[in-house]
Amino acid sequence: MKKTININLAGFVFYIDEDAYEELQKYLKNIKTYLGNTEGREEIIDDIESRIAELFSEKQKQVITLIEVSEVIEVMGQPEDYMSEDETEQKTSYKSSNKRLYRDPDSTVLGGVCSGIGHYLSIDAIWIRLIFLAMVWSGVSILFYFILWAIIPKAETTAQKLEMKGKAATFSNIEDYVRKGYENVKDDFKNVDFKGAGEKAKQGASGFFALLGELFSKLFSALGKVLSFIANILGKLLGVIILTTTVALIIALTVSFIIGSFIDINIGNDLLSMPGFEFIRPDWGGPFHPIWYNISMMLTFGIPAFSLLLFALQLLFKNMGRLSAGIKIGLLAVWMISLISFIILSLTQF
Repeated sequence: MKKTININLAGFVFYIDEDAYEELQKYLKNIKTYLGNTEGREEIIDDIESRIAELFSEKQKQVITLIEVSEVIEVMGQPEDYMSEDETEQKTSYKSSNKRLYRDPDSTVLGGVCSGIGHYLSIDAIWIRLIFLAMVWSGVSILFYFILWAIIPKAETTAQKLEMKGKAATFSNIEDYVRKGYENVKDDFKNVDFKGAGEKAKQGASGFFALLGELFSKLFSALGKVLSFIANILGKLLGVIILTTTVALIIALTVSFIIGSFIDINIGNDLLSMPGFEFIRPDWGGPFHPIWYNISMMLTFGIPAFSLLLFALQLLFKNMGRLSAGIKIGLLAVWMISLISFIILSLTQF
């Protein structure tokens, strides 16, 4: 028996073993010691904790153990891995990772959709914007933009911004990203022409367009939230419909399997030959359904129904777990065998 601890990490609640908690505390303490009093220290720590919480959530474990903590630390990397001079160059060059599609809040005209797509496709966002502008007269691009705005999440954390650019959200990359952000802010502040900025502020045209851009940005943001809410409601409604249908189908298949497999064959034949019951049993030209026929029929229709049931639950519950790749492959193999058996056994009845 092990003692478990309830922790709050970046706003997420986890149950964690005592030894795993101590290991995690040690890791975070090493990071704080490594960062010292460097600029952006708190933001770096917050981003690292958010990334660790995200990795823990992906594990889908009821209790986080030392194994999960060790795996997360291996993904994030130890601070001492970046202290040596041999890896100084690695520190300035990001490790690659699979890209994820996000809206880029740091390079927006309206909602950051075009810049996010540009990062994902590794092309300049200006080309994506030109494509949308070229299609604007048809009206299709405007609607399409709103839909993308509603369904594509915004990159809010540093880890998400790194993933958006195809960079692994490790300790080194998060630290480097935040530090470069502070350096860029410093440089921009030093290079500000306050006198020129004051003169530009007096120009009515530039002020008008700035106000107009802000107005459109707020309008599209509100519209995006409305569309996101509608899409969420429609998704829930679709989930309820699919769930109800699949549950009814599974119950019908189960009843059919029990009736076809466990009642006496002769009694079943006599019962289904009585007036009023003919519609239940087609004319197979042979004996009542054999057990293998019922099993193959149950699996042929039951596995797709089970898949639809899981899909409906995932629409209704965001934290619903997913089947592993091995289980999916196994179910597909069983379904293929059942389908072939069902077809062969059905043909032999004619």
